[in-house]
Amino acid sequence: VTRINGVAVDIKAVDGYAILPSKEMSPQEIEREEAEEKEGTRRDFTRHWINYSEPEEVDDILKHLEVILPQIQPDVKPGKNIPSATQWARDHNLNISYDGGRYLQMCCPVHGDTKPSLSIYHDGYYCHGCGAAGGLFSLIKLFTDKSDDEIYAEFPGIKKQKKTITDNVIEIVRERVKLLRDHNNNSYFKLNDYSSVGINLLPIKSKITRYWIATTSEEVIDKLPSESVLSYVMNHYDGQCVATGEKTEIFRRVGGDRETIWYDLGNNNFVKITKDGLGVYPDTDITFIKETNQGIQEVPTSQSVKNIFKLFEIVNVKDPAQQTLLLTWIINAMLPWAQSPILLLCGARGSGKSFMGRIIKRLLDPVEGDKSELLVNKPKDINYLIGLLSHNAVAVLDNVSMIDRETSDVLCNVVTGGVIPTRELYTTNDQVLIDIRSKLIVTAINSQIFESGSGDLAERTVSIEISRPEDNYVSEEYLNEKFSEYRSVIFGAVLSLVKGYLRDGIPKAGDKSEFRLTTYASVGRYLTKALNLQSPFDKAYRLNQAGMSQTSLEAEPVTEFFIDFVRQYNGVDFQNSSGWGISTEALFNTYFNKWVAATNDIGLYDQKLPNNSAKLLSRLKRIEPDLRKIYGIRIETTGMHRGKKWIKIYATDMSLLNNEEEEEESEKKAQTSIGEEWG
Repeated sequence: VTRINGVAVDIKAVDGYAILPSKEMSPQEIEREEAEEKEGTRRDFTRHWINYSEPEEVDDILKHLEVILPQIQPDVKPGKNIPSATQWARDHNLNISYDGGRYLQMCCPVHGDTKPSLSIYHDGYYCHGCGAAGGLFSLIKLFTDKSDDEIYAEFPGIKKQKKTITDNVIEIVRERVKLLRDHNNNSYFKLNDYSSVGINLLPIKSKITRYWIATTSEEVIDKLPSESVLSYVMNHYDGQCVATGEKTEIFRRVGGDRETIWYDLGNNNFVKITKDGLGVYPDTDITFIKETNQGIQEVPTSQSVKNIFKLFEIVNVKDPAQQTLLLTWIINAMLPWAQSPILLLCGARGSGKSFMGRIIKRLLDPVEGDKSELLVNKPKDINYLIGLLSHNAVAVLDNVSMIDRETSDVLCNVVTGGVIPTRELYTTNDQVLIDIRSKLIVTAINSQIFESGSGDLAERTVSIEISRPEDNYVSEEYLNEKFSEYRSVIFGAVLSLVKGYLRDGIPKAGDKSEFRLTTYASVGRYLTKALNLQSPFDKAYRLNQAGMSQTSLEAEPVTEFFIDFVRQYNGVDFQNSSGWGISTEALFNTYFNKWVAATNDIGLYDQKLPNNSAKLLSRLKRIEPDLRKIYGIRIETTGMHRGKKWIKIYATDMSLLNNEEEEEESEKKAQTSIGEEWG
């Protein structure tokens, strides 16, 4: 038994779990609660399942309960002949459903529920369904028709209480907000009037919310609440929101579904896009969060789709295939449900890649005053990166030199719109940032920015190669003026193309695609027809993906070993194994070590290489999809044989490997010829 927030809580161990509070439960009730917990639909937050054998989990749940359990504020002072709230409830024969000794459970008369959700404790009551709460005085008024004077007469020991500052602040906040929670159970205030802070949704446990509560309360009660009062009020509403807040999907800049898409212009107006038309409205039926740095978008002045090509008068993309992929990325970024590949803008210094990143950002998700402060080339750490991505509908990372494995895993989640699986809360300004839905632009000198083993991310990347405009430079100031002139008509073309895609481009249920990012591919095919593009999407994307796969393979030093191995031993039955292939032990000890010795002798590889057969096999599995795509090399696990793990490595089309070998020979001859000329 422990006491939290003045509420007695029983912790009862049952089959390795703890039930809070202690209660006899049937197997059916336990099964139902476990199912509700997995689905995220359980609302009874005074009961929580944990692994009781893990001490740190017990500590975590106690901290959790401090936040979500009701903090009962007594409204009477203890005195002679004044009963506790539980004793008064028993004495007056209330319809108690469960008597746990230290607390009672019953149906709530405030919202008329049928399942007991009102808990009565020593000092007062709290409803886990509607959030109604109060002390003994409030409880008596809730269940009787007695006036204040009648209650004072019945209990002479009760003295009239003045409202505390905490009571006043809670009431001030209640009158000005609506409680919302997203699908991760993050809690928000939706402000009725957000002119003082410029943001319509405030994460309840954040610094800006603390500021808003303090300044708003000071205007009403002419006194600044203390830090302890502010902390109490925030904890109170955070727990209430988790239990009773309206669950809703929260969007940044673009939201909606396949029927209706909304775009937040940033000026309290919204563009509504359907397959039948476009319109600007002062309100929307979905919920947007407005960031502090969010800028105002230009209202479109034209709906001609051909105006999209004015973009190429500003950004340095001349190749038709690259134009097709860029336009596809821009329209795909306007679809809330779509997985969006990372847009990698590659080019030497002076090619205009950073400027191009800023232009696309301004076109889709402008920031206050068109500043470029969101362009960062070296995120401080993963927490900072996640914070940046989670606060922007479109984020830009500028001049990236290398993406390591940890960052690669995070960015893969960005593409798929996934949730970072961690018990650690990533925060920026105290806001919980787990769900990531940002569209990401990365600029780099070349496409070889992926660390070994990042092939999954490379496959989810579209690379745009940008050449230096030798002898054709124009000032950035001129291009910015040009963009300002064209911005509204280009954006109008974007909206019109989104409308057309909703009408003619969405694939039918069950349609198959050769490409992993199916929506992105369907957008590209639609644009090919709608804009009569010079370069068809399928061909452009197929070549682009092959290039990214090649880049991923080049980042992995063991790639060359497997290519050489298949060239020499394709189809060989090692050790007369009757089709088992080769043991991973032999592959490493005999063939890989021999290859390492040979290549190191001529100074080809000084990178860190696998030092045992398990690590070599792990590397092989990482690059196998790209080996299969580019060279037709396949890997099959045949199982355990003679006490060892065996695999098959073979090529389905040796011509792909032979062509590669011929190209390598040609390169060597060319280098030799150049060397002779220089000699």
